[in-house]
Amino acid sequence: MISGFQYESQFSNWLAQNTQVISEEVPWEIDPTSVQREVKALNGLLIADLLCRASVPGDSESFRVIIENQLTTTDSDHLTRMLAYSAAFDAKAAVWIATRDLLRYRRAIRWLNQNTQMDAYLFRADLSDPPALAPVVYPGMPEEEELPQSASTPNPGWRTAARAWFDRVLPKVAAQCERLGAWQTQSAENLKSPIPGLMWCQQPVIHKDKRVSEYISWYIELHRDFVRIGLYIPNSPREKSHYYFDVLNERKSEMDRKFGSPLEAVVYRGGFKHLTWEPQEGVGYESLDEAKLELEAQAVAEDMKKFIEATKDTIANINPYI
Repeated sequence: MISGFQYESQFSNWLAQNTQVISEEVPWEIDPTSVQREVKALNGLLIADLLCRASVPGDSESFRVIIENQLTTTDSDHLTRMLAYSAAFDAKAAVWIATRDLLRYRRAIRWLNQNTQMDAYLFRADLSDPPALAPVVYPGMPEEEELPQSASTPNPGWRTAARAWFDRVLPKVAAQCERLGAWQTQSAENLKSPIPGLMWCQQPVIHKDKRVSEYISWYIELHRDFVRIGLYIPNSPREKSHYYFDVLNERKSEMDRKFGSPLEAVVYRGGFKHLTWEPQEGVGYESLDEAKLELEAQAVAEDMKKFIEATKDTIANINPYI
């Protein structure tokens, strides 16, 4: 990791000694003598990265601030932690720091500022030497420029653009993964489009027992402004679905370590289960720059290859459901 931070705890230790990098960017000041590390609540079920007190200059009354650190891309787990810690410690302000931020989490922080009494901040960390923080979302900020259309009302011609994007990506994925024996080239004409703006392709994983390969699949989703890669476990039969999902979840840390980035366990409406990773934000079929699309398609294919390589050995050793 850049600047010697291998773990979030190391960055938290540095930040505890350098709270001025936050105070310089907010309308209040952290009392450096109040900073506490790994503060426990609810009998140790919650452990906050940093808890401190702050006050507005000229006001003697102080308030609690929660700081949640993440040396990766914003995800649901860290958002949930930030909210849980804020409630547990009755914090007036919450600061979430990450090295990369996704649009949906920026919108979540904006929503908190517009609809709750809490002041929520999202900072982007540059782990150069010395580290630097830049506010991305904060109370009272101007409205962020929105995408031209929502996912439910795509631009006219989205089907043509989406299929062209998938036709560009899928052969590259097949070429990258051919030696793994893990992917079969499909025509975009045969791909499903469950909702506007979403196309996906599935391929059974490699396993010594065919029953597992037919039940768990790698998949790739190409939306108009982001890409999702994951493992898919169908909903039926229920006992079988729960068995494979639980086994994968138990071995998630093993796959995270091989992959180099944490996967997110998700149960979607209807009970369909996934372990997902979103490697590319701002990538999708709306771009008109052919050269940019080509580079992005290659990057997506390389990400898919990396994902399969990081998960295939773990999956291959799963005992089939009896």
